[in-house]
Amino acid sequence: MSKNEDTLKEVSSLQETASLGPGSQELQELKKQITEELMKITDIDEEKLSGYMKFLENLDDTTLDNWIGGLVTELEERALPFLGLLGRSSHIQLSQKALKYLGSIQSQKSVDILTQIAETHPDKKVRKSARTNLYRLQSAGLAVKRPLDPELAKSRERKVKHKPYQALMSNVDGSGSQLVIMAREMFAGDLHILQSVINEEEGLKECHAMRGLTKKSFARLMEGMIERMRQEGAPDLTLVEIDYNYGMRLIVEAEKLNQTLGTEIPPAYLSVKELFLESADLTVPPPIYQKLDAEKIKSQPHLLQGSAELISHPLLESWIFDIGKIKSYAEELKKQEETVLELSPQFIKEREEAVFDQALSALFDEKHKLLYKERLEKTAYILFTKGEIEEAKKALAAALALDPQSRIPVKNHPLIVELVRRNITFLKEAEAGELTEEGIKKYYEERRKAREQSSLIITDLGFR
Repeated sequence: MSKNEDTLKEVSSLQETASLGPGSQELQELKKQITEELMKITDIDEEKLSGYMKFLENLDDTTLDNWIGGLVTELEERALPFLGLLGRSSHIQLSQKALKYLGSIQSQKSVDILTQIAETHPDKKVRKSARTNLYRLQSAGLAVKRPLDPELAKSRERKVKHKPYQALMSNVDGSGSQLVIMAREMFAGDLHILQSVINEEEGLKECHAMRGLTKKSFARLMEGMIERMRQEGAPDLTLVEIDYNYGMRLIVEAEKLNQTLGTEIPPAYLSVKELFLESADLTVPPPIYQKLDAEKIKSQPHLLQGSAELISHPLLESWIFDIGKIKSYAEELKKQEETVLELSPQFIKEREEAVFDQALSALFDEKHKLLYKERLEKTAYILFTKGEIEEAKKALAAALALDPQSRIPVKNHPLIVELVRRNITFLKEAEAGELTEEGIKKYYEERRKAREQSSLIITDLGFR
């Protein structure tokens, strides 16, 4: 016979013979059985205790009050598991009596039980009684966190005037800038849009907010934005949908950079900041980690080795360094080529590698390693969204290798090495091998058309 059947048999026997009077033999027997269960140090059988509750439902109010009071006097805090079961019961009389005695036991366990009942019990009067007894315990000096009334929560939900609708981000260009677009749905059904250009080293550069778009108009606006950029020289612009919380995290982190640098935060952002931040979780990780397992990526070294192949991908084509940061290394390589000394090929190669190693150390300090880690995490997500899964894995492997906990030196990082080589080699070979300012500017103007990210922002509703 199961434990539940044993309990039902015991309760049935009590019900058949009970006189229901105070101090009756059956009530005393019930208290004895419940006490034995509650006195256990571990493994209290709540299923068995729940079975005993059926007998108590037949008691009149005075008898019930005296019986529960006697149990609490005898067991004190040990009675809490049973009081908790009674308090959560759908039988209102049992629940109310239990709450009264829960409020008399000055214990944090009483607080926890009452809080749960105050937040979850289906009966409004029971929830109110639980809050009243919580106040009693709070007055006695116990720490009580105000419980959330489910009816009040529903009421607040009905009063919410706006909610997150969509968030998008562009790929990062060579200057470290990208566009982040946030959309919230207002109470009237229209959309409130925030367009922000953020930069890895400068923070929030430009913002524009607009309201009054329908969902259909917003979709057309995004299509029009991409088409306009293609016409104006940014054919590789990519916009992908991201988690709303992550979008706000990017913008808030950029804002903090403005504060650190002491630069102006765009007024357009400040005017709508609280609206777009409402209920946002700024602790969410980069979305690529919801798509790919970082540990599996790290366990496949061929992905990192293959990351050098990403150098020719359109998303990385505009990743170029400022001329002033690399010109000296290009000039040093040029001098080495022009030397009249007879040197062995191996020695020439070693001198060339030494120049690249110097450049790598200077360009990729801990700060810039972290910046490129974040840039590659974003790129990996965009690649994944576009269906380029293997490329996404390589980009994430490259990002993980730049983590502060990674033991891979930057001079052994395949993608970063290729990136530095590409930039310096171009400068060395610019204009048929001559370092003329005209040739350099021509190359950089072509590569940096996407850099003028402020032109991405649409400030009118002409696309509606």
